[in-house]
Amino acid sequence: MPAPELVEQAGRGDVELGGCCLMVDEHGRLVAPDRSCRACGHDFTAPPRRPAQARPPLV
Repeated sequence: MPAPELVEQAGRGDVELGGCCLMVDEHGRLVAPDRSCRACGHDFTAPPRRPAQARPPLV
């Protein structure tokens, strides 16, 4: 359950509370929306971050 402060913020529209909704993407992978547009209410999943590239050791 969210903290009372978060419930208040959600009531004002300052934050969007999430849950455990899982969806399947076009490749059959499970995804959960982690972003929401405050203007239109569309929920979406941000693209995965690229892994950090290995750097050569400093000499």
